[in-house]
Amino acid sequence: MAASAAILSAPTAHAQSSAQLSVNPTSGRPGSQVTITMKNYHQCASDSQNCIVIDFVQGGKTTRIGTADSRGSTEFSGNVSVPPSATAGAATIHAFSTTDDATTDFTVTAAPAPTTTTTVAGSTTSSSTSTSSSSTTLTTVVPPITEPSTTTTTIATKKSSSHSDVPRYIAVILVVLAAAATAGVDTYTRRLGRL
Repeated sequence: MAASAAILSAPTAHAQSSAQLSVNPTSGRPGSQVTITMKNYHQCASDSQNCIVIDFVQGGKTTRIGTADSRGSTEFSGNVSVPPSATAGAATIHAFSTTDDATTDFTVTAAPAPTTTTTVAGSTTSSSTSTSSSSTTLTTVVPPITEPSTTTTTIATKKSSSHSDVPRYIAVILVVLAAAATAGVDTYTRRLGRL
């Protein structure tokens, strides 16, 4: 009976077209958003939601940029972000699960150079460089049930700056040490009082 069930389910599996993946635009800077469209991906099992993994592959480095679930739709789309660490050149976006696998090419364009302004007025010179914090965004792409739905989680990473937090850390350490010393003296005094 199990053998006949397997034979009956086989034609259904072969009837579905192979998975397809496309992105728009097909190029962009690090951190930019692109729309990813997925076709013919199987629905995830109820105990394994968002079973489709979306990776950004460049050189030997793979970065997870999203997960998805077709929810039974033959075509669905959502936004994902190019990793901030991507470098200018060719890359691949890869969307796969245990049943489906597809890739599409992507070109990373050069990131804009940091802005540096130097002003010379008389004998005074000032210089400033703009910096920004980088973030890695993991997007869950799901097709709409009644209307579009995309969930985005952003994890911000603070870049180092020329301003140091060392004096603040030293102040905190001194407060903690003072509290510990006070507690130690208090305990010692209590012990002496018992003698």
